[in-house]
Amino acid sequence: MATGRATLYEVDEASDTVTNKVMATSTVASIWTDDHDYPTAPLIRPDGRLITFYCPHRTGGPINFRISVQPYTMAGGWSQEYNLGNGAAAPTYPSPVMLSGEGGKLYLFYRNGTTGGPLAYITSADIGTVAPATVDGGALGAVPTWAAERQLAISTGTQGIYHKVTSNNVDRIDLLMTDAVGPQASTKTDVRHGYYLGGQWRTSDGTALGDGSAMIGFTAFTAVATSGAPDNFGDMWCHHIQRRTSGNIEAVFWRFISTSDHRCYYARWNGASWSKGEVDAGQGMGVPDTRSTQITDGQGISEGYYSPGAFFDTTEEGVLYISLGNSANSQMYRYQTTDGGATWSRQRVSALANENVRPVVPVARSAKYSVLWLSGAYHNFDFSTNPAATDIGYTTRVNAASRAYAAASVVPGNTSAPTVSGSSGTAGNVLQAALGTWAGDLPIAYTYQWAKSGVDIAGATSSSYTVLASDVGASITVRVTATNAQGSSSVTSAPASTLPTNLVQHSDAFGSWTLNSFSQTPNVANDPVNNALTADRLSELAATNTHSAASTNINFVSGSSYTFSLYAKYETAQFFQLLFGSAAFGALAYANFDIQNGLVQTIGSGATASIVNAGNGWYRLIITATATATVAAQVAAYGCTAGNSARAQSYLGATANTRLVANAQVETGVNANTYVAVA
Repeated sequence: MATGRATLYEVDEASDTVTNKVMATSTVASIWTDDHDYPTAPLIRPDGRLITFYCPHRTGGPINFRISVQPYTMAGGWSQEYNLGNGAAAPTYPSPVMLSGEGGKLYLFYRNGTTGGPLAYITSADIGTVAPATVDGGALGAVPTWAAERQLAISTGTQGIYHKVTSNNVDRIDLLMTDAVGPQASTKTDVRHGYYLGGQWRTSDGTALGDGSAMIGFTAFTAVATSGAPDNFGDMWCHHIQRRTSGNIEAVFWRFISTSDHRCYYARWNGASWSKGEVDAGQGMGVPDTRSTQITDGQGISEGYYSPGAFFDTTEEGVLYISLGNSANSQMYRYQTTDGGATWSRQRVSALANENVRPVVPVARSAKYSVLWLSGAYHNFDFSTNPAATDIGYTTRVNAASRAYAAASVVPGNTSAPTVSGSSGTAGNVLQAALGTWAGDLPIAYTYQWAKSGVDIAGATSSSYTVLASDVGASITVRVTATNAQGSSSVTSAPASTLPTNLVQHSDAFGSWTLNSFSQTPNVANDPVNNALTADRLSELAATNTHSAASTNINFVSGSSYTFSLYAKYETAQFFQLLFGSAAFGALAYANFDIQNGLVQTIGSGATASIVNAGNGWYRLIITATATATVAAQVAAYGCTAGNSARAQSYLGATANTRLVANAQVETGVNANTYVAVA
């Protein structure tokens, strides 16, 4: 589909050869590159010729059809393309049924239109008998005729009716319908069922609703599950329906708890009422897929309503194939119930890895190919796949016993270890765990346990952990435990970084700070941390003013403590002041330092301060304060003339007054930790 070609494939089970035919090619990506546009599985005429229908998705193209040249195969090619002439209606989802009890009349169901598109159908009494083409691309003996369109139900929302069709191919047609699915539709409605028999459309219990010449309406059909009361299921989407020889009807639909939590529901009509329940509720079906470009289980950039698929075995009652997805891949499972859906057993039939989605079981399936599915990258509602012999998902690993095939169950195993982002070097930092990658039967549930120096931290069991003051510099790890129905295993991450998070931009480039009555000369001396030529000189201008270097704004949070440190060296100016911006800390978060003698001088009442000898005449000046407002503000270094100078002193500067500066850092918490350079 990703190539824009609507293509049919035919598999010869005896030789395992695959024949394909491109039914239509589009140069318009939005028309043919998604899974709404696939051709219908060929319908078999009484003479064995195949009929297939196809159309674009909600655009101005008609429903097209072709009839095969030879019976029971497309190897001899197809007739030329014909269409129903209904392009203006923008039809979607053609679904054909042929009833032998009505002389081979073909019923073609489809959605007619875009916004509020009704479920419609059209019939042809002669498409099953017109003379076939004799060569590939040839004309039929006559153009089939079609009766006037009939409309059964119209959407209550903006998305139109979604439908699934099954038939005994003699005298009965069953429909499963949903309406207004997804976030675009303000009104959420139900999953409903009805059937056609003896010239009448009917509710599940057989009550006649009319012959279809007048619209019956969505809510006239029997509710299988309701969006509102009494079920309150919200958004749902029908996937398949099958009527059994026992008279029971089986339906499967997906319920969307959220766009990342899809639940598969099985419903069953026993001749008197519908029962329903979540499939395999004990293991859970809501497995989110977190890839931004994949939605095999409901995730995606713009769409969250595409589940990986569910389909009944067409021969055996109570057998259902379901694809489960997670953040790495999706797997195909065969579920079976023997008690009407109360309990389920399951067997995996696909590999653990890659995409295994959209199961399909052929009508009157063989023992060899009991189920087929798509394999490839599944994106949004378009996908990139090439169902050739090498990657079409047959269960061929047990010769003719594919119905009985079951892959060995696998306990979760780790293929890449969990990791921790963030640093324990600063109090208040938030560490974030990443799961790593795991392989095993889905669904897999994950739990977290954080540890300090190898000892579990009580209550620290979420995917994130906030560093406490007592944790600063400690070895913080996270242990991830993966659990599925087969068992569990655990892996511990490497320790988080112990480096602090420096909130200052351009921490070694003071020319990028806002300078007021200071000039800056870059890279005049080696800094005291890395012994690299990155220290700058700040020279006063001969002006009566404040003499300062201020950082870019930093986002401070009220009630949180912050530490601002700066390395400084005396050249000719003895005193230096560090301060936090008053907008976030008030006017008393400052301190004065004597950088000639290594002394802390006046300290504002809103701060604490210290000084550390860094060698070779360098000192680390440190000031700590608690923010009083949540706001963006600067930190700054000010020249001053005495140890008791006022905050942000204004004085007459002298060009001979110089100081060396390097390695500025602002971090959360009350400690000045290892310097981290920030460009």
